[in-house]
Amino acid sequence: MNPSPKSTLLVGLIAIFLIGGVAGGLVGARLGSDAIRKRSNIDLLNINIMAMLTDKLSLRPDQVAEFEPHVAQACGELREVHRRGATEVEQIIRRYHEILAATQLDPEQLAKLKELEAERRSQFNQADLVAKDPLK
Repeated sequence: MNPSPKSTLLVGLIAIFLIGGVAGGLVGARLGSDAIRKRSNIDLLNINIMAMLTDKLSLRPDQVAEFEPHVAQACGELREVHRRGATEVEQIIRRYHEILAATQLDPEQLAKLKELEAERRSQFNQADLVAKDPLK
């Protein structure tokens, strides 16, 4: 029994709709993650804040010139807090890894823990390099 032309058309339209939705979702997720990454980069914070203030408050050039040093100072302080926080997180993770290593891990588990620590340290160092040079 052959399917009717209406049901074939309906199945085709549903397939096109689903494929379009999936493709749109993937593109949207990619663009959204890029936007979040740009916004969350601590080194670009002062640029983002000044752009937002200039746009939302319709700042005049003289106001922008007056605000920029204050925003730059505040962002410098925020960068320092961010750096200290990252260092403290690193110390906490190293401390608990040392505690785990001192427990009853068998040799394979200890080797895997050391491997995980090396991977985490590499990711931390890579993130630190990106933070220092956001254009890389």
